[in-house]
Amino acid sequence: MRRWMGVLALAFLLGGCAAGKTTEQGKLIDPPPAVACGTEERRHMTGINEDARKCMLTNFASGTPAQFVTSILTEEGDPIFYTVRVMAKDRVEVDVDTTKDKFGEQKVTHYVCKTLANRILPNERHYQVLEATGCKGGPNAEITF
Repeated sequence: MRRWMGVLALAFLLGGCAAGKTTEQGKLIDPPPAVACGTEERRHMTGINEDARKCMLTNFASGTPAQFVTSILTEEGDPIFYTVRVMAKDRVEVDVDTTKDKFGEQKVTHYVCKTLANRILPNERHYQVLEATGCKGGPNAEITF
């Protein structure tokens, strides 16, 4: 009987550890599974994946973890990658990767933002973008993609 109680206690402890491991700083090593909203490749206001963008907004509103990757080609054809992750209702993480942009900063900048919203740019096409605001971690408080 005592032996089974020990086995059950060990199983309980191991099961609790597998749910989400953290570092000493509290950063999640194994984040919860995220909804894969999709990808897109944009150039000159074309190539938008509207379903992926709606998926991100829906999951942000509910606080459900989700991920979306978009690459935006520069005038010269170099990609800038944006990996966008909804972590919770008030937390969006955005990695802006300019390492493939010959005229860019050649780095990855990690932002932690508070909101994610749809925005219409005031141009002749009323171009819709996603915008993360209240961002920290880089030079911009807002990131539009």
